[in-house]
Amino acid sequence: RLKSKSIWFSLLGLKCPRCRTGNLFHKGGLFQYSSVLEMPEKCSVCGQKYDIEPDLDRAMWISYPIVVALEMPFLFLALFADGIMTWVYFGLMMASFFLFWPLILRLGRSAWIHGQYDMMKNKTLKKALFDSSKRA
Repeated sequence: RLKSKSIWFSLLGLKCPRCRTGNLFHKGGLFQYSSVLEMPEKCSVCGQKYDIEPDLDRAMWISYPIVVALEMPFLFLALFADGIMTWVYFGLMMASFFLFWPLILRLGRSAWIHGQYDMMKNKTLKKALFDSSKRA
């Protein structure tokens, strides 16, 4: 089956990295505040297992730059503000974090799974090419 959707659509749409159609999470959408990281074991469309690497906590390393990009504007505004506005910007920074935390967690997990799938696919391809060159 041909992949008709782009990798970006798949990653941002929280879709399976293989078929780019099945859902990564039980509840769709970036802003789910309950069962944020609840995932099926495999894709309902193509059967791809989602725990390619058992250590999905590494997805937090991908979430970190998202948090930094979200919070930096507020931090700079707070640094250059005077008086009460410093606390207003700090409050806005905290509010934006709590508002966007499902998006941060889900995008981090999606990016990690897509990256692991690509690495696994490349290793399989390299192994197949290496093994076929030994036979020739």
